[in-house]
Amino acid sequence: MGLTYRQGKSGTDSSLLKDKSMDSDKTSTVKKVLLCSDIAKEVRLGFYQSIEGWIEHEMKANEENLTGLAILLSDEMLHLSRVDAETLHQCPKLIEGVKAAFSFTSKKFEELDAKLDQHHVEFHKDLEDLDFRVVREKEVFLHYLQDLAHSEEFYFISRKLKKIYDVLSEILHAQD
Repeated sequence: MGLTYRQGKSGTDSSLLKDKSMDSDKTSTVKKVLLCSDIAKEVRLGFYQSIEGWIEHEMKANEENLTGLAILLSDEMLHLSRVDAETLHQCPKLIEGVKAAFSFTSKKFEELDAKLDQHHVEFHKDLEDLDFRVVREKEVFLHYLQDLAHSEEFYFISRKLKKIYDVLSEILHAQD
């Protein structure tokens, strides 16, 4: 077989190393054969179906779960942009989950952006008195800073999700 197990150590039989050249074409061919094998496709589909079920659960659980889901999907831990069109057809909740997370984060960004506009109006009214107001009403200013930070986060998350969604849509429509 090539792999040996001797005295508690595993390794590769050195005679095999002499016989085989490290031809990159053969290596990539083997990799492609393995990646495209029926068992690999079956396991990959099962994985995406599990992810699809989990995404569906998170979307239904409560609205706050969408924040966590959006963050997870946007950091591409799952690399959904690598999914093939056939899998997307078999697991439609994947793209629905990205779309829902994108819509949620976009909505949250817009809400927070509107709040920031309100803060700006309030601050503009009392511009001359701002120094005293910040001291007197620290909580108002802290809410402003918190909304500002969250608005920025939701904006960047929604942009990442939009890119992932666009890639998935292209993959899905390329096969059609």
